[in-house]
Amino acid sequence: MKYIIDTSSIITPHRNYYNVDIAPSFWDKLLNVINRPDGNVFIIDKVKEEILRGNDYLIGWVNSVDEHKVLESEANEDVLKTYEKISLWVNNHNHYNERAKEQFLDAEKADAFLIAYAKAYNNKEEIIIVTEERPSPDGALSRKKIKIPDLCIQLNIKWIHLFDFMRNLDIKL
Repeated sequence: MKYIIDTSSIITPHRNYYNVDIAPSFWDKLLNVINRPDGNVFIIDKVKEEILRGNDYLIGWVNSVDEHKVLESEANEDVLKTYEKISLWVNNHNHYNERAKEQFLDAEKADAFLIAYAKAYNNKEEIIIVTEERPSPDGALSRKKIKIPDLCIQLNIKWIHLFDFMRNLDIKL
């Protein structure tokens, strides 16, 4: 099993409830879990890029992630092939509006690459995406935003919320 952390599970806690000035242990523990040489927690390169576009504590934090724990997505042929298939699926899905499709498939953003990585490698090992996003209520897909959990459900990819991830790995503050 391999956990891959979404940008939202890093930025949202930093901004909303685990800011480094009140919960520095969260950031130390998360970094230690990711950097474990024999560990099963990773980020993809696009997540790192999104975090590096900020201007706060997270830049130094993400630069402390071991380079072997940052998985290639853009330069990975299997991921790119899967990204193309997901792009076709999204563009052919009539439910989402055009702006939602454009935002999701924006090559500067990590979401579609995160899904593509998980889908591309799910047949070799169990991949679980860790995200702060919640699925649309009652299974009714949002027209305005393609949410990671909604697409995971559609494409048979496992996902969990950050707090469940913390419970699974026994991360306590």
